[in-house]
Amino acid sequence: MTATAGRIARITATPVTVPRVSPFRSALGLARVTSFGIVRVETDAGLTGIGEISMIWNGEGAVLCSLVEGVLAPPLIGLDPFDINSAHLRMDQAVQFSRAANPAKAAIDMALYDLAGKALGTPVCTLLGGRVRQSVVLSMSISIAEPDAMVAEARDFVARGFRGVKVKVGLDAAHDVAAVAAIRAALGPGGVIRIDANMGWRSAREALTMIEALVPHRIHSVEQPLPPDRLEELAWLRRASPIPIMLDESVWGPDDAARAIRAGAAAMSARQGACAMQHGSSRSRRRPASNARSAACPNSASGLPPPPISLLRCRNSLIRVMCAACSTMPNL
Repeated sequence: MTATAGRIARITATPVTVPRVSPFRSALGLARVTSFGIVRVETDAGLTGIGEISMIWNGEGAVLCSLVEGVLAPPLIGLDPFDINSAHLRMDQAVQFSRAANPAKAAIDMALYDLAGKALGTPVCTLLGGRVRQSVVLSMSISIAEPDAMVAEARDFVARGFRGVKVKVGLDAAHDVAAVAAIRAALGPGGVIRIDANMGWRSAREALTMIEALVPHRIHSVEQPLPPDRLEELAWLRRASPIPIMLDESVWGPDDAARAIRAGAAAMSARQGACAMQHGSSRSRRRPASNARSAACPNSASGLPPPPISLLRCRNSLIRVMCAACSTMPNL
């Protein structure tokens, strides 16, 4: 098995910046471009695995390319690419006590799984234990804009086959309520509407006031209403809220997931779905998912801005990692 893969001979990371079709606004700010990094792991047997560095806060994926080539790659040269656990131990030794490096580690993790799948001629989801389901319900995010523009975008997504939308909120209370009400009126009672405040509300009391104002519009869940480390307030809000609270920015890895569960801070978890970017690896992504299931806390996968490699229709594309790791993404 390993003889066909060879040994890791070269790891490169290429920064890529792509203009967005239209600017995307959330409580995190205005994004006009998508910035990420493409990681290639090459072996002396001629195989290449591809991964992606992608993130939407605390920096852009492209800036971590130098970390991949200068810090994470050297300890991996000469390693059997199937020894993914050893690769993570070496990367963790190279960069310790910093979650900021997780997206860079995740990109190498993806590339190694991609390479292994190619070497064995099998989808990566098979390497991770196989598919859990054949398909899932997908939604698209609605950028903060004038309510009429948000309604038009929601209608377009539903017309294209998406069964729900995630509406960005958190900048202006009156605008948010008006926009959500207009989208509900446009989609009718059957469309799924989630909202995402991206940490935009200042206090649990403010968040509860907003949530109560949105109750008439049949909201599925409220994502990350407060900053990530305010677990006590999030726990209070979860108990008081008539709508389930979902955490995203609060959960960067297994330890974060365990803390959130112990605090009772969420009814759901929306940890980033684009191939475990923030967790550093597919295995790390599975641990919070397992913890959440044990605590009866459902998981939802949330994607990063396009055009990520993880959305490409290649046989061993990295969305297959998500298929098994999150158990929530389709096997393309």
